[in-house]
Amino acid sequence: MRDSPGIFTYIASTMKEHNKNSKTWRPAPKYDSCFVCGESNPEGLNLTFQTADSRAITTWKPREEHCGYKGVVHGGISATILDEAMGWAGWRTFAKNFFTAELTIRYRKPVTTGREYRIETEMTKSRGKFYTAIGKIIAPDGEILVEGEGKYFVRDDV
Repeated sequence: MRDSPGIFTYIASTMKEHNKNSKTWRPAPKYDSCFVCGESNPEGLNLTFQTADSRAITTWKPREEHCGYKGVVHGGISATILDEAMGWAGWRTFAKNFFTAELTIRYRKPVTTGREYRIETEMTKSRGKFYTAIGKIIAPDGEILVEGEGKYFVRDDV
């Protein structure tokens, strides 16, 4: 598994912070071939997401193969991670597969290699089979580097 051991420290601190009003944190399902979470995808990121209530979290340490320019992560990789994490923010509410209906990403500063980032997301509203979530990629010093908002469609047939 390529996850950084830092996720467990981060999850423990996040759980402590949010446990006052939160259910238990649990791992989101993994799908073997998924580029973001799949354990059998040799080209993938192999991230593990934790979910509680309407939130999903993970950590990620980018590698050189994630870069466009040397040392600077390609924006599409950051967008992909936020998309996946925001999708998982609805998991505890719906417990069903989801597809992205709309995705907006705002890049504040470049994400670079050699650091571990936190990804935090939260479902902000739901109506019928649609929900909206927001998310951010956060640097070790707490600075928000990338923000996103997504709209997701809950699927019964997948």
